[in-house]
Amino acid sequence: DPYHGLKLEYIDPTSGGPAMSTISTFLQLLPKGFKTEKYQTTENTTYSVIGGKGRIIVSMDDGEKTIEWEDRDIFVVPCWYPHKFEADTETTIFSFSDKAVQTKLGLYRQRREVRMLDLTVWLTTRTLVRRKSLRACAINPTRSIYRKARRCQQ
Repeated sequence: DPYHGLKLEYIDPTSGGPAMSTISTFLQLLPKGFKTEKYQTTENTTYSVIGGKGRIIVSMDDGEKTIEWEDRDIFVVPCWYPHKFEADTETTIFSFSDKAVQTKLGLYRQRREVRMLDLTVWLTTRTLVRRKSLRACAINPTRSIYRKARRCQQ
């Protein structure tokens, strides 16, 4: 995947859902010299470098911030900040985020930067959830959350 390298999500084999009910956990492998494409998501992610060396470049309002990391470093990327990884050596990273709970509440979003010729486009996806036990769906910012929830229950 050009946005994550090789990324594995830990799942609960009995339900097929996340290993923990409110926290998603991942293991990621970035090959030596690998540079990911820019990625943006609503999940708040904490990364723990198991082995390897490289950097993460986070786009902020006042420019880009580069965080260099190596073995046993821990760093966080807050929600909705575009970021990309660059691996100097083969790197293994463990991460966890609030993606599971955001998905259940219908709040999870992601944007991927796609480059075609000389044009850069951001693709946005979102998750809609409709379950009898949860009865939630994506929130439309122009409507009240309560009105939207009532409409989903019907």
